[in-house]
Amino acid sequence: MVTVCPVYSPRMLRANLTDPDGAWAGLTLDVRARPRPDLCLRTAPLRLLLTQGGDPVLLGAVHPPASGVDFFRTDRYRSPVPPLRAQTTRAYGGSAERWAHRFAELLATSPGTPLHDGR
Repeated sequence: MVTVCPVYSPRMLRANLTDPDGAWAGLTLDVRARPRPDLCLRTAPLRLLLTQGGDPVLLGAVHPPASGVDFFRTDRYRSPVPPLRAQTTRAYGGSAERWAHRFAELLATSPGTPLHDGR
């Protein structure tokens, strides 16, 4: 059984998931009032396409039968989160819980976030 402990944010509801022993097990995001994301993955038979704002940023060609994928990247991708600073990585260390909350907040406040309505 997993316990859910809500953490409120003006842009989304975050819920810490904990194991029966109380250890942190993960994070769920319940996002509301967000339009369709700028970052969108589309698929077709044996093809993948990642677009950002309508621009293709990553294309994939799948080799049947599941023997691999060739990826082709364009120079149009813009990260929805700012670059990490060394000071931040030292402060957060190896804590998966702190990193999950950090990236949830960065994605919630980013103008190009992939987050959209849903959980």
